[in-house]
Amino acid sequence: MKDQFQQRWDALVKRQEALLAQPNTPDAYHNGIVQRYQHPVITHEHIPLNWRYDQNPDTNPTAWNASASIPL
Repeated sequence: MKDQFQQRWDALVKRQEALLAQPNTPDAYHNGIVQRYQHPVITHEHIPLNWRYDQNPDTNPTAWNASASIPL
């Protein structure tokens, strides 16, 4: 179980690091007032993983997103 958790957690960390490392260059189109960028400045994926996931392999063996199971 803990091995599955660690594999999933490592994949999540790698994915978030890639997201945070990508450059955010200005978009070619702008109206002279607002400069738009290729990637949104902040999305739900920018939230730190330790805020979104229960990091205890005993209570969350598959590294399931804790906030995904909470109805809004």
